[in-house]
Amino acid sequence: MNNSIHVLNGEKTAQQFEEVNLMGERIVFNEMLNEGPIHKDIGSDAFFKLRYAYFEKEYQIDKLAYFDASIKPLVKLENADTYNKVVLWFNYNLVNQINMLAVCTYLLKNYRKDHQYYLVCIDEKEKSQLIFSDNISEKYEELYQHKIKLSRNNLVYAKECWDIFVNNNKEELENFNFNKSDKFKYLQKAIQHYLNEFSNKKIE
Repeated sequence: MNNSIHVLNGEKTAQQFEEVNLMGERIVFNEMLNEGPIHKDIGSDAFFKLRYAYFEKEYQIDKLAYFDASIKPLVKLENADTYNKVVLWFNYNLVNQINMLAVCTYLLKNYRKDHQYYLVCIDEKEKSQLIFSDNISEKYEELYQHKIKLSRNNLVYAKECWDIFVNNNKEELENFNFNKSDKFKYLQKAIQHYLNEFSNKKIE
């Protein structure tokens, strides 16, 4: 078996990805876990109940719509017998980085030694090039060639970062080293942005 599954963050990336000539199934994780209440156990009933209620109240998105957008993709990741390579595609910004931590944490729950895990993290310059490019497919394929391999230890560290973020404690967030792994080189900056932007609203 040599099957890939590409995890894309958001519909805009998915629309661009339609032109990309890379083999494998594509799923879109539509979330913004930097907003609203979250539960550490990503994919659990407790997690989804919190997110259901938040999107229904704040964005008038009903449970069925949320299920289709956010739960179905995770369910597909559970079916690990259908693929042996996972490629995560996430941008450098806050929303993407927190969603990335959540997906990495979820993958750790379903970790398989016979699987390979990769990350393609798109920086600000690359994102701008993709938006204005006439050769979207070539750009994404080039990014894919420079994908970063993630070990189980990398996923464990991502879970540690996720747990700290979910705790939502200002002192913990300020003191924890989100720059410990060079695999997640945009994470520290994203957390600092979170602290700057939301400290008066959300951080105690």
